[in-house]
Amino acid sequence: MKRILSLVFSLVFLCGCAGTAANVKPVLTGITFETKLTFYNEVFCCSGQMSKEGVLTLTVNEPETIKGMKLTVEKESLTAEFLGLTYSPKTEKLPFAGVAEVLYSAISDAVYRNPQVKTQDNTFFIESAENDKYYKIALTESGFPISAEIPSAALTAEFSNVSIMK
Repeated sequence: MKRILSLVFSLVFLCGCAGTAANVKPVLTGITFETKLTFYNEVFCCSGQMSKEGVLTLTVNEPETIKGMKLTVEKESLTAEFLGLTYSPKTEKLPFAGVAEVLYSAISDAVYRNPQVKTQDNTFFIESAENDKYYKIALTESGFPISAEIPSAALTAEFSNVSIMK
Protein backbone atom coordinates (compact mmCIF):
# COMPACT_ATOMS: atom_id res chain seq x y z
CA MET A 1 0.00 0.00 0.00
CA LYS A 2 2.84 2.39 0.87
CA ARG A 3 4.45 1.69 -2.51
CA ILE A 4 1.23 2.48 -4.36
CA LEU A 5 0.77 5.74 -2.43
CA SER A 6 4.39 6.67 -3.11
CA LEU A 7 3.88 6.01 -6.81
CA VAL A 8 0.68 8.08 -6.89
CA PHE A 9 2.33 11.02 -5.09
CA SER A 10 5.35 10.80 -7.39
CA LEU A 11 3.13 10.91 -10.48
CA VAL A 12 1.13 13.86 -9.11
CA PHE A 13 4.36 15.71 -8.31
CA LEU A 14 5.88 15.03 -11.73
CA CYS A 15 2.71 16.04 -13.57
CA GLY A 16 2.53 19.21 -11.50
CA CYS A 17 6.13 20.10 -12.37
CA ALA A 18 5.63 19.43 -16.06
CA GLY A 19 2.55 21.69 -16.07
CA THR A 20 4.52 24.59 -14.59
CA ALA A 21 6.56 25.05 -17.76
CA ALA A 22 3.43 25.18 -19.92
CA ASN A 23 1.94 27.91 -17.71
CA VAL A 24 4.85 30.35 -18.10
CA LYS A 25 4.10 32.98 -20.73
CA PRO A 26 7.06 35.06 -21.95
CA VAL A 27 6.72 38.78 -21.23
CA LEU A 28 9.10 40.32 -23.77
CA THR A 29 7.16 43.42 -24.88
CA GLY A 30 5.69 46.27 -22.89
CA ILE A 31 8.65 46.16 -20.49
CA THR A 32 11.47 48.34 -19.23
CA PHE A 33 14.77 46.94 -18.00
CA GLU A 34 18.44 47.42 -17.27
CA THR A 35 20.82 45.23 -19.25
CA LYS A 36 24.49 44.37 -19.39
CA LEU A 37 25.39 43.43 -22.96
CA THR A 38 28.64 41.57 -23.58
CA PHE A 39 29.79 41.56 -27.19
CA TYR A 40 33.17 39.90 -27.74
CA ASN A 41 35.39 41.92 -25.35
CA GLU A 42 33.07 44.94 -25.18
CA VAL A 43 30.59 45.54 -22.35
CA PHE A 44 27.66 47.95 -22.62
CA CYS A 45 25.39 48.74 -19.67
CA CYS A 46 22.07 50.17 -20.80
CA SER A 47 18.60 51.19 -19.79
CA GLY A 48 16.08 49.80 -22.20
CA GLN A 49 12.53 49.15 -23.14
CA MET A 50 10.67 46.98 -25.59
CA SER A 51 7.31 48.56 -26.37
CA LYS A 52 4.13 46.59 -26.99
CA GLU A 53 4.42 47.74 -30.61
CA GLY A 54 7.79 46.01 -30.91
CA VAL A 55 10.18 48.97 -30.73
CA LEU A 56 13.45 48.35 -28.84
CA THR A 57 15.13 51.38 -27.29
CA LEU A 58 18.53 51.16 -25.57
CA THR A 59 20.24 54.09 -23.83
CA VAL A 60 23.91 53.57 -22.93
CA ASN A 61 24.97 54.14 -19.32
CA GLU A 62 28.47 52.66 -19.79
CA PRO A 63 31.06 52.95 -21.31
CA GLU A 64 31.51 56.62 -20.56
CA THR A 65 32.69 57.39 -24.12
CA ILE A 66 29.19 56.79 -25.54
CA LYS A 67 27.12 57.43 -22.40
CA GLY A 68 23.74 58.83 -23.36
CA MET A 69 23.68 57.31 -26.85
CA LYS A 70 20.19 56.13 -27.63
CA LEU A 71 19.46 53.47 -30.23
CA THR A 72 15.97 52.71 -31.47
CA VAL A 73 15.34 49.55 -33.48
CA GLU A 74 12.09 48.60 -35.18
CA LYS A 75 11.43 46.30 -38.12
CA GLU A 76 13.78 47.56 -40.85
CA SER A 77 14.86 50.77 -39.10
CA LEU A 78 17.80 51.64 -36.83
CA THR A 79 18.22 55.16 -35.48
CA ALA A 80 20.94 56.54 -33.20
CA GLU A 81 20.77 59.74 -31.17
CA PHE A 82 23.94 61.12 -29.65
CA LEU A 83 25.17 64.60 -28.72
CA GLY A 84 22.16 66.22 -30.35
CA LEU A 85 22.52 64.36 -33.65
CA THR A 86 20.10 61.79 -35.03
CA TYR A 87 21.29 59.45 -37.75
CA SER A 88 21.08 55.92 -39.17
CA PRO A 89 24.42 54.31 -38.30
CA LYS A 90 26.20 51.60 -40.28
CA THR A 91 26.64 48.67 -37.92
CA GLU A 92 30.19 47.94 -39.09
CA LYS A 93 31.22 51.46 -37.99
CA LEU A 94 29.31 51.39 -34.69
CA PRO A 95 29.45 47.94 -33.04
CA PHE A 96 26.84 48.90 -30.44
CA ALA A 97 24.30 49.40 -33.24
CA GLY A 98 24.90 45.83 -34.38
CA VAL A 99 24.43 44.61 -30.81
CA ALA A 100 21.05 46.38 -30.63
CA GLU A 101 19.95 44.89 -33.96
CA VAL A 102 20.89 41.34 -32.93
CA LEU A 103 19.09 41.64 -29.58
CA TYR A 104 16.04 43.10 -31.33
CA SER A 105 16.05 40.28 -33.86
CA ALA A 106 16.08 37.57 -31.17
CA ILE A 107 13.35 39.20 -29.05
CA SER A 108 11.18 39.91 -32.10
CA ASP A 109 11.53 36.34 -33.32
CA ALA A 110 10.56 35.01 -29.90
CA VAL A 111 7.51 37.30 -29.78
CA TYR A 112 6.45 36.56 -33.37
CA ARG A 113 6.90 32.78 -33.20
CA ASN A 114 5.59 32.49 -29.63
CA PRO A 115 7.74 29.38 -28.93
CA GLN A 116 6.90 26.91 -26.21
CA VAL A 117 8.56 27.65 -22.88
CA LYS A 118 10.85 24.80 -21.87
CA THR A 119 12.30 23.98 -18.50
CA GLN A 120 15.60 22.42 -17.47
CA ASP A 121 17.25 22.42 -14.05
CA ASN A 122 14.49 24.70 -12.66
CA THR A 123 15.19 27.30 -15.36
CA PHE A 124 12.56 28.41 -17.84
CA PHE A 125 13.67 29.37 -21.34
CA ILE A 126 12.73 29.79 -24.97
CA GLU A 127 15.01 29.20 -27.90
CA SER A 128 15.04 29.64 -31.64
CA ALA A 129 13.76 27.06 -34.04
CA GLU A 130 16.20 24.67 -35.66
CA ASN A 131 18.09 26.02 -38.68
CA ASP A 132 17.56 29.62 -37.52
CA LYS A 133 20.20 31.85 -35.98
CA TYR A 134 20.31 30.29 -32.55
CA TYR A 135 19.30 32.22 -29.44
CA LYS A 136 18.22 31.21 -25.96
CA ILE A 137 16.32 33.51 -23.62
CA ALA A 138 16.08 32.51 -19.94
CA LEU A 139 12.91 33.56 -18.12
CA THR A 140 11.64 33.97 -14.58
CA GLU A 141 8.54 32.06 -13.49
CA SER A 142 6.64 35.28 -14.27
CA GLY A 143 7.95 35.22 -17.85
CA PHE A 144 10.33 38.19 -17.59
CA PRO A 145 13.71 37.86 -19.32
CA ILE A 146 16.74 37.02 -17.15
CA SER A 147 19.33 36.59 -19.89
CA ALA A 148 19.77 36.06 -23.61
CA GLU A 149 22.51 34.17 -25.42
CA ILE A 150 23.12 34.65 -29.13
CA PRO A 151 26.30 32.68 -29.90
CA SER A 152 26.47 33.51 -33.64
CA ALA A 153 26.88 37.18 -32.71
CA ALA A 154 29.03 36.51 -29.61
CA LEU A 155 26.39 38.38 -27.62
CA THR A 156 25.05 37.78 -24.13
CA ALA A 157 22.57 39.99 -22.31
CA GLU A 158 21.85 39.98 -18.59
CA PHE A 159 18.57 41.66 -17.64
CA SER A 160 17.71 43.24 -14.28
CA ASN A 161 15.02 45.52 -12.86
CA VAL A 162 12.53 44.28 -15.46
CA SER A 163 9.08 45.78 -15.05
CA ILE A 164 5.88 46.42 -16.98
CA MET A 165 5.81 49.77 -18.79
CA LYS A 166 3.43 52.34 -17.37
